[in-house]
Amino acid sequence: MGATISVVGRAVYVAVGAWLLVSAATEIA
Repeated sequence: MGATISVVGRAVYVAVGAWLLVSAATEIA
């Protein structure tokens, strides 16, 4: 159970990080 939550949390963290990068790039451009 703990491992599953860890994997999901990491996936969410990566997704949010990528979205923030795209957001920042779009605002700059």
